[in-house]
Amino acid sequence: MPQTSPDRRGRPRGTSARKCRPDARGGAPCPRLAADDLQTVPRRDELKGRGIRVNAITPGPIDTPGITGLAADEEQAHQLKGSLASEVPLGRMGHPDEVANAVLFLAFPASSFTTGSNLHVDGGVDQI
Repeated sequence: MPQTSPDRRGRPRGTSARKCRPDARGGAPCPRLAADDLQTVPRRDELKGRGIRVNAITPGPIDTPGITGLAADEEQAHQLKGSLASEVPLGRMGHPDEVANAVLFLAFPASSFTTGSNLHVDGGVDQI
């Protein structure tokens, strides 16, 4: 990724100014947040003059066949899903259509003033 000039506050562009706090699994989310910003913010600045908006979607645990396929059998799949759901403030895993709806929102004119954002479709996991 090419180097960018500092922002108005003198910080390198693409850095996260959010506070670090432990996530639900006990790890610090700052590297993940910084990675999100490193992807969206420089691209936003690079493409804004062409009328292109740059946003990201960060899904939480989503109930897909891929999750089920991680388990050896049906019982283990049920336990895995229960464990993942227990870390989500809404108390359940997300559904693929919920992520798709977030993508559709960003694709439609209703989000025309949204750029450089990272939309967390995670049932509140990132807010813990």
